[in-house]
Amino acid sequence: MVKKKYELLPNDTIEVSGVVLHRIKALKDFGKVKQGDLGGYVQSELNLSQEGVSWVFDNAKVYDNARVYEDAQISGTAQIQGNAQVFGWSVVSCNAKIYGNVIICRGAKVYGNVKVFGNAAIRGNAELFDYVKVYGNALVTGSSFISDYAEIFGNACVNGSVKVKHHTKVYGNSVILGCAILHGYAKIYGNAEISGSAEVYDSAEVYGYARVSGKALVHDQAKVYGYANVYDNAQVFENGEVYEYARVFGDSLVFHNGVVFGYAQVLGHGVVCWDSRIGKNERIVGEVTYESKKV
Repeated sequence: MVKKKYELLPNDTIEVSGVVLHRIKALKDFGKVKQGDLGGYVQSELNLSQEGVSWVFDNAKVYDNARVYEDAQISGTAQIQGNAQVFGWSVVSCNAKIYGNVIICRGAKVYGNVKVFGNAAIRGNAELFDYVKVYGNALVTGSSFISDYAEIFGNACVNGSVKVKHHTKVYGNSVILGCAILHGYAKIYGNAEISGSAEVYDSAEVYGYARVSGKALVHDQAKVYGYANVYDNAQVFENGEVYEYARVFGDSLVFHNGVVFGYAQVLGHGVVCWDSRIGKNERIVGEVTYESKKV
């Protein structure tokens, strides 16, 4: 029989939401823990595995049906509750709160005042900081870096070396991949996909089944939606809009109330601006500026 690595102290308890938690004490050396070290609080031995080097440090708390095992480390004043699971070599620290049916695994790091709840999963080398919220059925994985007040929820998936920060919201069935960067007050939702090294920021919105990829930039109050596709080095900014099945690519620009829709294509060094509307099957190529054109 494997010797227990810790015990519950019967006379060192606290009560949280009506549940009595016991401070833990190490019974042997393992990982960074030395025999006799005091740890945080658990409701029972079901909350923290007696195997591996997982540990609850400081004043962190694990209770309800939550489980911490393998090499996971919980510290600070973090709380793990509900049916949440934290395992692998994952770290949850500071004042983070993990609850619901959440899974945090494979080296994920959750710090600050982050809240992860619902059926969300944080995997891989993903890092969450500050006041981030991840919930619903959202998945954050890869080497993604989520910070500030960003929210990821619904069925959204963030995977790769993605950065999501400030007040950005990613939700619905949207997918963020590659090295994409989202910041400001950007919103990505519906079935939209952002990939490559694309950047969406300020108050820009990408939604529907729209795709933004390559090194494309969408910013200011711009909108890309429907089945539109913006890629390469293209930019959509100010109040520019691209929607329906339109494609904007190459080094083209859409801005200042410029609108591209239908099956239109803007490529090369094409420019659509100043209330221009390019639609139907029009194809704008080269260094051409379409101004005050109505369709």
